[in-house]
Amino acid sequence: MKLITLLFIICVSTVAMAQFGTEREAARYRVVDFPRYYVEQSQRTYCVDVKMSKKVGSYVDADELIDRLAFSGWTKTDAEHANMRMAIEFGDFIYEATEILDQSTEEKTKDGGVKRKPLFIGTIKYTFPIKISMIASEGKYSSQINDGLAVFKCEKNFETRKAASEYMRENKDVFVEKIIVGDADIAIRAANSGATRSFGFGSTTEKVEYYYLDSKKGKYFEQQKEDADAIEVMAKGSNANEPINPEGIAAVIDHFIGIINELDNNDKKQKKARNKLMISVAELNLMRDDLEACASWAQRIVDEYKDNDGKDILDKVNKVREMFEKHHVTSRHFSPVAPEL
Repeated sequence: MKLITLLFIICVSTVAMAQFGTEREAARYRVVDFPRYYVEQSQRTYCVDVKMSKKVGSYVDADELIDRLAFSGWTKTDAEHANMRMAIEFGDFIYEATEILDQSTEEKTKDGGVKRKPLFIGTIKYTFPIKISMIASEGKYSSQINDGLAVFKCEKNFETRKAASEYMRENKDVFVEKIIVGDADIAIRAANSGATRSFGFGSTTEKVEYYYLDSKKGKYFEQQKEDADAIEVMAKGSNANEPINPEGIAAVIDHFIGIINELDNNDKKQKKARNKLMISVAELNLMRDDLEACASWAQRIVDEYKDNDGKDILDKVNKVREMFEKHHVTSRHFSPVAPEL
């Protein structure tokens, strides 16, 4: 009888413990990627100066390149009214040499011999330096494309060196145009990227880490599974330029808080589950940029559980708060507004 009673107690305890098991999940959501320098909104104006030789200009149109230069939160204007000056200087294109690469291989035959598989590829060595510079009252940026000798590799391959040489000679003009147009395109994309990192507003992702009660035997399972699915959907559908589903995320947070309030902090398993759900509430508040609520929950975790997770969340809050103060914003989800001229 005592054995049966003991087994019954063990079974009941095991079921109770299983009801409060937690599952850790993570999802990535989009936020604004802030620039290195802060520039007051009214001063976010720029002009562009593109310089190139006559030869380069016969392949690419400077005005078309200028039209492609744009980055979020800034307005293009003339030099007289611009706060930031962007310059792209295309150096002379110099065709240095054609070189045929022998990339032939050898493979064993069934009879133990060696068979050579010929493979020749044409390349062009050239110089075509492109300098990019941006100067504003708040900071500067510079980079260079093709710093020194560059190599263009033909996509087509041949079985003989002679065939490869003839192909490169016959199509020299085509390759020159392809190189110049291609490197100009690289320069424009590099300029837009550099401008965004230094002065504009891009988009990046952050990770939200959370826990939910995942025991199918627990009374909270259905709701918690729906909440976990909702977090995943909201993260995947997030946009850096608008808040993350305010009603949806608020509802999920309320569900978590309701469960936290029902859990018994004097029960070891429930106390552990409560700690994990509090981490979730803190993380979800950070996800929606409510720094005060996030910090409050993180501090509760530190005070009640002496938990390093709470300290880590507080560190994240402080970093985001510093970014907010530097750029005079209250959210990582907004659409940068360019000044009107």
